[in-house]
Amino acid sequence: MRLGFLTAPGFKDLQYFVGAFNGNRFFNDSNRQVNYMGRIRKTFNKKLAVGVSIQLGKQLLPPGISGNDNERLVGLDFQFTAGRLGLRGEALTGNMPSTPATIDPEFFQAFRPGAHSSAGELLASYCVASAHTVYARYNQFNGDPVTGLNIRAFNFGYFLPVGERSRLSFDYQFKNHPSFEDDAINGRFQITWGILVK
Repeated sequence: MRLGFLTAPGFKDLQYFVGAFNGNRFFNDSNRQVNYMGRIRKTFNKKLAVGVSIQLGKQLLPPGISGNDNERLVGLDFQFTAGRLGLRGEALTGNMPSTPATIDPEFFQAFRPGAHSSAGELLASYCVASAHTVYARYNQFNGDPVTGLNIRAFNFGYFLPVGERSRLSFDYQFKNHPSFEDDAINGRFQITWGILVK
């Protein structure tokens, strides 16, 4: 279907996505509700991009628990580049998730029907020379469904290119509380080798 109004100048460099999904992630369940998702992203002068995302639907409640089963989320994000400097940010708020993305249904320990979570991230990167990049990132997650606490983390690191299709990343993280899928290594110095396969 062609939407004629999208040819107007104001809709240039505009991306939009819509979807309807049934079920609850990977496992079999009795959730036959449909989740609706939408996203709009606009690019300005190839230096700034701003996006808005929304999800409306239902989620599973733990056995024996009744209450609000809404799964409503809204998010905002942006990307900005100026010379060697890059900035990226994202904020998300909505109903606290009840289950992780697991094969069999599990429920977060701190989940309560009707509870809310919100999160934000800000990443700043600077290209020192060629593909050599240093970065710093701040994350905050209020209403962690595992602990019920507010989680804050700060990372700084360096990307070192190795050939044309791989790079080494050196990263150190400071974190105030453990969160989902955490272990002691997450709060230490890490070296990761990434390879691009085409």
